[in-house]
Amino acid sequence: MTEKDSGVSILYLFFGTLGMIMVALAGLNMIQAEDSTTRVMMILIGIIVVVNYVYYLERKAGMSNKAIWGQSGVLIASIIGYAFWVL
Repeated sequence: MTEKDSGVSILYLFFGTLGMIMVALAGLNMIQAEDSTTRVMMILIGIIVVVNYVYYLERKAGMSNKAIWGQSGVLIASIIGYAFWVL
């Protein structure tokens, strides 16, 4: 990978992480408002599927495992922080 490609990949990684955090937080917000167990499970499964697919695409694009695990840590920390703060 060239230097130019690396910078662009990091930019896409940042926006991908930001998008997944926003989707996950919106899902948690929806869970807080819903009473239906079925809808809650559908939201959680949907978030898991989207995150796994994005990680698959990043691995296929050549992102390093270190960057992907760092992104995972940021996503998990933000979800846990939000859950403790709001729920």
